[in-house]
Amino acid sequence: MRPGPQFSLVLALLSIGVLSRTTHAQAYVPTNYPTISAALASGAPDIRVLPGTYVENLVINRPVLVRGQGGPVVVQGNVTATSFTPHDAARIQALHITGDVIVQTFYSDSFTIDGCRVEGRISQGGSTNETGQFRLMDSVVDGGVDLSPQLAFYLSSTILGGLKTGFENDLF
Repeated sequence: MRPGPQFSLVLALLSIGVLSRTTHAQAYVPTNYPTISAALASGAPDIRVLPGTYVENLVINRPVLVRGQGGPVVVQGNVTATSFTPHDAARIQALHITGDVIVQTFYSDSFTIDGCRVEGRISQGGSTNETGQFRLMDSVVDGGVDLSPQLAFYLSSTILGGLKTGFENDLF
């Protein structure tokens, strides 16, 4: 039996990508998407942000790498990392964030800030699962870091505004 004309039309549209919802492995801002938020909404797993200033608040709520590439990338706004599922991870790299970073409600091996400058404060908002992990690596944080002792964290960065972990009154 020969396929009808509707079947052939659907195959043709899928082959040229008109009906396809697949995402590219890498999305470039502003080349493919005008904003970082638009690239995050696309579902791309690897977002490369070209030099510039991006005035927006970012919500990272899925496994993704958001990486500054090729020069200074300034995010004028806050970053909220929220609601990861177990064994998923998100990472921001080589960004200059003028606002705060809020880390909330996530599970194992979840969120890494690597090679960034954060002018604001990094803090924990909402609930965090006991198995959640937060990594702050090779970064500078002007406003300090305030995290709960329930959160497993790894810090190898310069923290200028102080560090609060909930362990300050514990005797070792």
